[in-house]
Amino acid sequence: MNRSYRTKHRITIEDYLERHADKDFSVAELHAGLKQEGEKMGLATIYRQVANLLQEGYLHVLQTQGDEERFHYLHNPEDCADHYHLKCTYCGKLVHLHCKEVDLLTNHMKNHHGFSVEWSNSLLYGKCKACTTKE
Repeated sequence: MNRSYRTKHRITIEDYLERHADKDFSVAELHAGLKQEGEKMGLATIYRQVANLLQEGYLHVLQTQGDEERFHYLHNPEDCADHYHLKCTYCGKLVHLHCKEVDLLTNHMKNHHGFSVEWSNSLLYGKCKACTTKE
């Protein structure tokens, strides 16, 4: 997958998303995060870059809440094609789950229920280890 022309804004956004790859964002949260780091970028520019990254597969929509999409960055879009994702409902951390035990569940669903999981769209919600130990 080829990346589009890499403008200063595109590079800034990708750098920010790369550094926060374990989190998901709305466009408003991305804008606020960039602003907090001293980046001056208009909301329209961010929407345009997010649309490009979504189209190219470097952003993945996790969920839509009302009119707000939430997405996370994929350094390599093919990376999310073969595993489940875990989302901490407390801190927002996103974990890419690579586990042979989960393969058993996937095979069971296919063989016994005729259901094939779309890995890239899988998202299980719960509490991460760090948030569990904080209690």
